[in-house]
Amino acid sequence: MTDQTLELYIQQIDGYIDKLSVKGLLRLKGDIGRVVEQANRRRIKANILPDGSPMTPRKQPKEQGRKLRANERLKVGQLFIYMRGQHAGRIRRFKNIKTAASAAKKTRIDTAAYDPQYEWGYEIETRGVSRFDRDYIRVVKGKPTSEPIRSRMFTKIHRTKYLKSKITNNGVAIKFISGMTSWIAAAHQEGEGNRPERTLLAFSPEELETIEQLVISHLSVKNKQS
Repeated sequence: MTDQTLELYIQQIDGYIDKLSVKGLLRLKGDIGRVVEQANRRRIKANILPDGSPMTPRKQPKEQGRKLRANERLKVGQLFIYMRGQHAGRIRRFKNIKTAASAAKKTRIDTAAYDPQYEWGYEIETRGVSRFDRDYIRVVKGKPTSEPIRSRMFTKIHRTKYLKSKITNNGVAIKFISGMTSWIAAAHQEGEGNRPERTLLAFSPEELETIEQLVISHLSVKNKQS
């Protein structure tokens, strides 16, 4: 949405808002603040721009470890990284591993067929059974950790602790309240330094429509009370 379009929209809404009482305006500001704050928080968490397109992703971390050799199989307790999925980059290890021999045992409860393209076993850190494509496994040295390499951005600044709405004399302000958080957000919002521009705080067309409906709803309440 262009600045000019937004300005025209604000002028139109202001005409409606001027008809509200002081208390009615205060309630409207609170409702608008909650709606816009929640919408921006959801977008930031999902790394989505107001127009619905994905934000420019962060640079991918350098690949660690080495690939599995042709006939190499993971061993129990051996450390490895999986380079795909939500937790890409997390260091993992198996407590036990599914093999062709173990899969063939009639005593096994699971019925999934053994596939040599995958390493399959019970993970110590996640305490669950997982299966990994060998092409994306990297064997590493080091200590196991449950901390993933961060691929999604803004995993904290969308939280209520940092992003809040505040009623002001002129309207409602949605802002980051922590000094460092505000600086980081502004740097991404404006594309400062080597960062690509990532719009964190803005209105989507759907939110503007919601605001308009809120104004109309509050006016309807006022008219019924008159």
